[in-house]
Amino acid sequence: MKTEVKNFVLGVFKGFDQLLPEESFLPHINEETVIRFPNEPEYKGRQGFLDWYRGAQAAFVAPTIHTVSNLEVEALDGLYKVTFDLYFKATLTSDGSTLESTPKEIWLVDFSNPKTPLIKEYNVLL
Repeated sequence: MKTEVKNFVLGVFKGFDQLLPEESFLPHINEETVIRFPNEPEYKGRQGFLDWYRGAQAAFVAPTIHTVSNLEVEALDGLYKVTFDLYFKATLTSDGSTLESTPKEIWLVDFSNPKTPLIKEYNVLL
């Protein structure tokens, strides 16, 4: 199952790189999903995801680059804790400048339905 979880995470970032329509991600988000970034309010549920993702779509030019490294998966009380390092690079729509960051991320994923895994927590740390 760890391979499936890794492939899911990598697939999400493939979609983020292309700034795919939000509908591509909604099956993996529910009202319990929490997205956390440093120095920002929490984004909760589907509406929170939409608020965050629409902001990203407006801020960045596709394609963006998300490179995952040091990905580890740990089974945890019926869920999977996924920890990894990320390299992110994007061109800003506002002025054409480049944004780069290298956060650590920790996700909590519910894989009880492997066809539609749910992201329970999406934590970005600096």
